[in-house]
Amino acid sequence: MATQIQFVKATKKRAKARIAIDGPAGSGKTFTALVAAEALAQGGRIAGVDTEHGSMSLYSDKFDFDVIELDSFDPQNYIDAIHAAEDLGYSALLLDSLSHAWEGKDGLLQQHDDATVRDKSGNSYTAWRTVTPLHQALVEAILASPLHIVATMRSKMDYVQEKDEQTGKTKIKKIGLAPVQRAGMEYEFTMVADMDVDHKIVISKSRCDIMADKVAKKPDVKFWMPFVMWLNSGDAINELTPEERVAQAHVRAVEAAAEIEKQAAVKQAQAVEAAKKAEAAAAAQAALEAKKARAEGYAKLIEELVPTYYKDKAAVTATIKLRQLTYTVESHDPLKADLIALAQEVDAAIAEGAASAAETSEPAAGTQPAAEEGETQLI
Repeated sequence: MATQIQFVKATKKRAKARIAIDGPAGSGKTFTALVAAEALAQGGRIAGVDTEHGSMSLYSDKFDFDVIELDSFDPQNYIDAIHAAEDLGYSALLLDSLSHAWEGKDGLLQQHDDATVRDKSGNSYTAWRTVTPLHQALVEAILASPLHIVATMRSKMDYVQEKDEQTGKTKIKKIGLAPVQRAGMEYEFTMVADMDVDHKIVISKSRCDIMADKVAKKPDVKFWMPFVMWLNSGDAINELTPEERVAQAHVRAVEAAAEIEKQAAVKQAQAVEAAKKAEAAAAAQAALEAKKARAEGYAKLIEELVPTYYKDKAAVTATIKLRQLTYTVESHDPLKADLIALAQEVDAAIAEGAASAAETSEPAAGTQPAAEEGETQLI
């Protein structure tokens, strides 16, 4: 049975900003992004992710914000920073710049190159399969965040000749082209703003019709307020306040700590059990070595002493029997061998050999007489 599809009345709901500001070097992206974040936060706390070696902090005398500086631009680091800002109760987050997640150290392009090298076929196209999911995870983290997010992106630069209308002279001007990010990244944002070296901003994409195609030079907080009002209009959405997000993060942290302790206890118990087993195995090995040593000792005694006492055929026969007896025991599992019984059998065999030798000849001069029946010779 086909799934029943139902349409509902479309209504505008309050939303969080997703703004991308792109431009060439010196266009004022970071400063403008901080202005936008200040307008969006409406008195709330602002966090910043700085990928340009502290450049954002140069504006700390004009804006109140907290910052984290990245030296590795793996997209996962951006994702972690977004979630951290959520858990710490910030209202707005500035990503300056998002371009590093694409072409910076440990960024997606470098990860793609590494994946291509690892691929036996060396196919750079199929290598995208390993890095595209990470890019998608970054996009999802931006779109799903309960924060206002403003991201800057560098533009590829070019130079053009322009005629100055006032002087009539030709001058060289630096212009920004496509932003440095994966193609199509602009589609993910509610608003995209392009800036030039004259600090002029042009809204090139906007889902807010009031802001569409808007142009300004050095935009201030007032420039962004119509957009803020538009975001706040409409039906309320079920969202946590910054304080509730912090409380929720605290609960998750406590639960995570409890799970860590639980896993640590399990590993500790496993370690204790392994130690007990190791001790038991060591004891069994020691017993095995002791039994082996005793068996080898008897074999050595048989080899050294029997020929001294008995020089005739009967003595040789007894020696052979004793060796066979020792080898037979050695060929079995020593842990199951009863070496006390072995000793008794050895003594019995020696006594038997002595008796046979006594019937055929007297012991050689200076040698010890054979043991009487029942006497233990080698114990």
